[in-house]
Amino acid sequence: NRPLRPVADPLALQDDLSHAVKDMDDNKNISFVSGFVAGVAGTSGDAELRDVANTGRHATDFRQLRDIVNDRLRALEGRL
Repeated sequence: NRPLRPVADPLALQDDLSHAVKDMDDNKNISFVSGFVAGVAGTSGDAELRDVANTGRHATDFRQLRDIVNDRLRALEGRL
């Protein structure tokens, strides 16, 4: 009896991560954006991204979080 884990939709994931990058570029609240990315990462099963996003809540800038989100976006380009 394991819970059913839906497969992440690559297009929706790309949309969410692109939205997060835009918010980072607009200097939105780091805690809010990091929390959003952590939720997206948790839903998509990306533990590394989730961990970086959770760490980002305490950072003074978005540099590390932006880098890993951009890595994920580049990886998604090949899947779409």
